[in-house]
Amino acid sequence: MCSSRPRSQIDDCGARRTGTPGEIADAVAFLTGPQAQFITGTDLLVDGGQAAWVRRHMRH
Repeated sequence: MCSSRPRSQIDDCGARRTGTPGEIADAVAFLTGPQAQFITGTDLLVDGGQAAWVRRHMRH
């Protein structure tokens, strides 16, 4: 997650800011709620776009 990174690396994160505990809690609430009852065997990345940024820039 971007919050453990120096400011220069946070700027490279898709959201350009650190995540909040509430944003993580929202993801957990979704996954444990009835709307996610049919979701199985997947990863939900709650990283502000960090993984997508890294994948995009590692190719170049």
